[in-house]
Amino acid sequence: MQLWAGNRTCCHGAQADCCPFGRKSFTRSSPRSWVRATGKSDPPGPLYLRYCSGSTPRSVKAGDSYDEAAMAQMRLERKLKAQSQGFVAPEETLDAEKSHRISDAIAAYLAGLRLNRRPERSIKSKKCELEEFAKFCGKSYIEEIKRTDLIAYRNHLLDAGKAQVTALNKLMSVATWLKKNTVVTITGLLKAEDWPKKPDTEPRPYSDAEQDAMMEAANPEERLLLRFFLGTGMREQEVAHAEVSDIKDNYIQVQAKQQWGWSPKTDAGSRKIPLGDGLLADLRAHCSEGLLFPNPTTGRPEGHYLRIIKKIAERAGVVGAGCHRFRGTFATEQVRARVLDLRDIAKIMGHENLE
Repeated sequence: MQLWAGNRTCCHGAQADCCPFGRKSFTRSSPRSWVRATGKSDPPGPLYLRYCSGSTPRSVKAGDSYDEAAMAQMRLERKLKAQSQGFVAPEETLDAEKSHRISDAIAAYLAGLRLNRRPERSIKSKKCELEEFAKFCGKSYIEEIKRTDLIAYRNHLLDAGKAQVTALNKLMSVATWLKKNTVVTITGLLKAEDWPKKPDTEPRPYSDAEQDAMMEAANPEERLLLRFFLGTGMREQEVAHAEVSDIKDNYIQVQAKQQWGWSPKTDAGSRKIPLGDGLLADLRAHCSEGLLFPNPTTGRPEGHYLRIIKKIAERAGVVGAGCHRFRGTFATEQVRARVLDLRDIAKIMGHENLE
């Protein structure tokens, strides 16, 4: 089965969807110009599917846009496959005049994210996730999406070897889009038992010996970076976008950076974190303006802290090092110190609740 675009007018002045595909009755003034549709440089006008039903060649109009036609191709392939296996695929009964295309619902949702100043990188990620789901379910209209589609998508992700937490996050992205796309609200599709189980993970704070070994193996610049991770419990992207101007008195403010197209992970992520006197003094001496720990080559926010940390850990002989372990270390030390209430610790960590 192939998707084609091209000249639509036959010698009788009718539309080509009433003619056999590629019939030689096209006039010389309107020659046949069918090309494989790719969605990039297709001629204007509707697109057509060319396939065989048994030994009979057929061509049918698939849609007025490439995305619409691609969805029609997927539906037809599923229908023909069902028929070849002795099943009868149910015909669509949805009223297209009162329904909303999935592509429109995705576009509206992404526009809403931009209106709320979500980072462009996050928006592109959501777009990829939603288009992945749309391609999988093979539906044209958002109202066609059923609980079985979401469960099948969950199973598809898990069968493909995705981690439970990855499948959970992808499914959550789809559910959020269905609920908040601004075109039509779709809710109540999934039940509690349908969601992938998020695995319980125990924190693995760095031991004192591991911290000492990494400090010993680090150069002065790296050592200050390690102290900053350990002394603030900030997330990797929060550290990447931390600036000298964020330091006020004896604390650092985590806040959105529109110039970099970045904002905290959640509303609770915007917060103030106290700084120890020694760390505060060394940060002020480290630089006077701009990012605290930029990429040394580009001057932009560093995107490879994990790589840096792993290299330090390798030199120090520390196994299983990672940026997020610094958050676990910070939180554990705060709890053991018994100076702050658990709610205060959660607030400093940027958590929305105590869980």
